[in-house]
Amino acid sequence: MKISRETKIIILFFAIYFFFAWILTTNYFINHLQYLESKCVVSGWWEQWHEQIKEGVRMSGGVEGDSNQFRLMSFWLAEGTSKIFDQSIPSAYLIDRFIFTFLMFCLFHLFLLKWFKHKGAFLGTTILAAITPITYLPFIQESDYILQFLFLIGLFLIREKKYAWLALLVFVATFAKETIVFLIPFYFFVNWAKQKKFNNIVQTISLFFIWGGAFYITRNLFYEGGENSPLWQLPYNIIALKEYFVNYSPFMNIALSYIPLFGIFWVLSFWDLKIKPHFFKAAALFIVVFMILHFLMGWPEETRIILPLAFLVIPSSMLSINYLLNKNLNN
Repeated sequence: MKISRETKIIILFFAIYFFFAWILTTNYFINHLQYLESKCVVSGWWEQWHEQIKEGVRMSGGVEGDSNQFRLMSFWLAEGTSKIFDQSIPSAYLIDRFIFTFLMFCLFHLFLLKWFKHKGAFLGTTILAAITPITYLPFIQESDYILQFLFLIGLFLIREKKYAWLALLVFVATFAKETIVFLIPFYFFVNWAKQKKFNNIVQTISLFFIWGGAFYITRNLFYEGGENSPLWQLPYNIIALKEYFVNYSPFMNIALSYIPLFGIFWVLSFWDLKIKPHFFKAAALFIVVFMILHFLMGWPEETRIILPLAFLVIPSSMLSINYLLNKNLNN
C-alpha cells in the first residue's frame, strides 16, 4: 500500500514527538529523582499511596490523597498499565505519563493545522514541549497530563461544534480531574455569537449538569473517607503571594513562574484580536476568566493548572506574529 506524502510528513513529526515525550518523562523523573526514589520508589510510598486512593482512603498523617482520591482515571489507568505490562506501580505511572504526553503533542500538531502549515504546527508543538517542564513540581501530579490531553480533545470538539461528543467528554474527563469544567465557559463564549442565545444557554447549563453529575459520583460513590482541598483559596493565596514576594528572589519565586510560562505570548494572545478568527476572540475572554478563577480557587504557584491555556495562547500568539511579520514585509 502506497503511503501519501502527507501521511509520511505526519509520521515524521509524530516520531519527533515520541522523542519529545520520552525526554520530558525522563526529565520529570531525573529532576525529582531524590524525592521519587527515596519517598516513592524505594520506600514503597508510591504503592501505598496508589492502594489507599484506590480504596478512597486518605493517606494517614498527610494530605497527599486529599484531591487525588477523587481523580479516579489516573490510578485506574496505572493499575491497568501495571498489570498489562507487568510493571511496578511507579513504572506504570511513568509509562502513562509518557503515553499521554506523546498523544497530546500529536493531537496539538493536528489541532494547529487548522490555522498553520506543518512547519507552524511543529513550531507551536515544540514551544509547548519547551515550556512544559516549568510546570513540574516535586510531587506526584498524575491527573494533570491526562487532563491536558482530554482538555485538548474538548477544544477540538468545541471548534468543530460537536456538542454531543463534548457532553460525553465532559462526563468522562471529570473522572480524570474536575477542572475539565473550564471547558464549559469556553464553549459558552465561542457559541455566544454563533448560535441562538437560548440554545447556547440551555446547552451550557446542560454541560454543567453533566459535569455536576460526574463530580457527585466521584465525591460520593468511589471513596470511603478523606477530604478535598477547599474550593475558595483566595485568603491563602494572598498570604502565600505576600510571603513569596517578600522572601524569594524572582528566579526562586515559583509564584511568578506563570509569567515565563508564556512570556510575551501572554500579550500576543490579546494582540490584533480584530483580525483573528472568532475562536481566538472567545479564547481571549476565556483566558481572563480562567486566570481570575485560578487565583480565587487554585494555587498561583502551581503553573501545571494553567498549562491547558497553552493550547489557546500559543496559536493565538503565533497568528499575531504572522500578522506582524507579513505587515512589515508588505511595507
